[in-house]
Amino acid sequence: MRNYVLADLKRIIKRLPRIIVMAIIYAALLAVIYAAYKNLWTSITFVLYVEQYIAVLTTGLGLVELITVYADDFKAKTMQVAIGIGIPRRVVVLCKVIEAAVLTLIDLLLFALVAFAAGAVLHAGLETDQITEILISLLKVWLSVVSYVNLAMILMFFTQSTGPGTLLYLALSMGILNMLVSLLAGIEEIEFLHLDNYMLTTFIKTFTTRLMIGNFSAGALIGILVYIAIGYFLTVFLFRKRELEF
Repeated sequence: MRNYVLADLKRIIKRLPRIIVMAIIYAALLAVIYAAYKNLWTSITFVLYVEQYIAVLTTGLGLVELITVYADDFKAKTMQVAIGIGIPRRVVVLCKVIEAAVLTLIDLLLFALVAFAAGAVLHAGLETDQITEILISLLKVWLSVVSYVNLAMILMFFTQSTGPGTLLYLALSMGILNMLVSLLAGIEEIEFLHLDNYMLTTFIKTFTTRLMIGNFSAGALIGILVYIAIGYFLTVFLFRKRELEF
């Protein structure tokens, strides 16, 4: 499994289209920081502008990770090759989960490095609390991307296409499904279930908000892990029933 993951990561990281897209993401970050620099430059302005940009990463960066981790495999049928040489389907799925998580973490760490380096060069004068706030915002993005991709892969593995999974990811990251659940939660007959409290976004928001004030919410973390587990096991279950063309 380790060799499978490392080989995939090396291939994905070296892909020119991905390099170009990530360069654009980092260049846009520098443009945002420069805009903050030209507008009443303070550490507060820096944090405000950077966090506004971070807010769009769940959708933008998440789509990049989803497509680069899964699209090539479905087109080149490398999963079929892996299964053909004896790698269990559950391991193939797990490898993809790990790859998406690792790639997203690497990209967000580079994002933080670029942001803080630019802030240092421009003398933003960040305090420890402000640095922590930005890092927790990036953690929120990481948890969101990993969780949403994990749910989107249910459709991707079953259809062997990124199309349906991409649509599901967009619905999750843009809050469309959240809005629908909130509407259902408001129906008088099921209002007592408090569905809003069990939504993935609620768990992620609770977990990161508590971290901001120095608390650790084990319940929220467990809720996030449950969603990730559901995505993994349901994907494995459906993938096992999928006939593949070799």
